[in-house]
Amino acid sequence: MKHTKNTIHFVDGLVNFYSKWDKLSECYVLKIEDIAEFDMHKISSMILANDDDYANSATSFDNPFYAKHMLPSLIKFLDNSCDKQYQNDFLDKWKNGVTAYLDKIINDLLEERMEIYNKAKTYE
Repeated sequence: MKHTKNTIHFVDGLVNFYSKWDKLSECYVLKIEDIAEFDMHKISSMILANDDDYANSATSFDNPFYAKHMLPSLIKFLDNSCDKQYQNDFLDKWKNGVTAYLDKIINDLLEERMEIYNKAKTYE
């Protein structure tokens, strides 16, 4: 997948902020679990904004989280649209469902940028 310059720049900032030196492997490492949820949501939004195919599949039955979590929360929210608890549940389920669907793409991008980051650090 080809990412925009803005997405790459944002991910480079995350790599710089979240990566940690690992003595055993003698390089900087970053696990996707170490990235704050709001940053994961931001990366997801950037990917969706620039790829219609991923945007469509992440918000449909192609996403395994859709039928189990996302659609039920939408139905409950629409049935109780004035209830803040249902609204919050809907937002959480959709943010987390879409982001989880994009985990592999995000992880691949992080690995790619980590490799470049480590090569750059080697020459400092």
